[in-house]
Amino acid sequence: MTVRVVTGPRRRPRRPAAKSGKTLLVRGVGKLADVGDYNALVSATMTEDVWQAQVIKEAMEQGWMVVHYRKALRQSGGYSTPVQGHKGAPDLLMARAGVVLHVELKTDTGRLSKEQKRWRDEIGPAQWRLWRPRDRDAVWAELAASPPPPGRRAAAA
Repeated sequence: MTVRVVTGPRRRPRRPAAKSGKTLLVRGVGKLADVGDYNALVSATMTEDVWQAQVIKEAMEQGWMVVHYRKALRQSGGYSTPVQGHKGAPDLLMARAGVVLHVELKTDTGRLSKEQKRWRDEIGPAQWRLWRPRDRDAVWAELAASPPPPGRRAAAA
């Protein structure tokens, strides 16, 4: 089976229709021992924009309210996020059933800035999260935990 890994802000890597234990051949990479290796490769090459889209989609399907402030293109050609206050705020603000999370999203190799570390320290571990593609299973489990109260739908309207 040959799989082409394509990454970018608007493209998602194609996943193989293979069971664990099968050898995969990925162009430009060579043979991978199994699907787990392929998933590690996809995780390692995933952009933050693709990761963010996946997290938002999963969170909304699990009944979380989610907000992300997008960067705006300026006339100069640069991007900025028009906010007032301190730099480095977390990427996502999420709430469900009285639980509020401030989530910073990074690629598997991304680093927190000095400002982001300050936000982490001020918010504290009870509400602040750093989520990376390699932690996808744990992230999905946390999003699915603590079902919404009765009468609330799990999927976003």
